Amino acid sequence: MVARIIHKERIRLFKEIFNDLLSNGENEVYKQVLVDELVNTGKFWESNALNGISYAMRNWEILEHRPDWYSKRDSG
Repeated sequence: MVARIIHKERIRLFKEIFNDLLSNGENEVYKQVLVDELVNTGKFWESNALNGISYAMRNWEILEHRPDWYSKRDSG
C-alpha cells in the first residue's frame, strides 16, 4: 500500500515538473533538464527519473520527437 502511494506521488510530481518546464513557452523539454529537476526534488534518483520518462512514454502523454527531447502528446 505504501509503495503505491509513493508511486502515485512520484507520477504526480513528474507530471507537475514536466508541465512546469513546458510552461516557459517551450514546446519540448530536454532529457537532462528534466532528470536534473526531478533529482533536485530529493524524491528521485537519476535512475528513477529515467524510468519515469520511460513510464510516461508508455502510459501517458509524452513523446520523444527527436533524441532526448520530449513534448506532450497531442490530444487530437
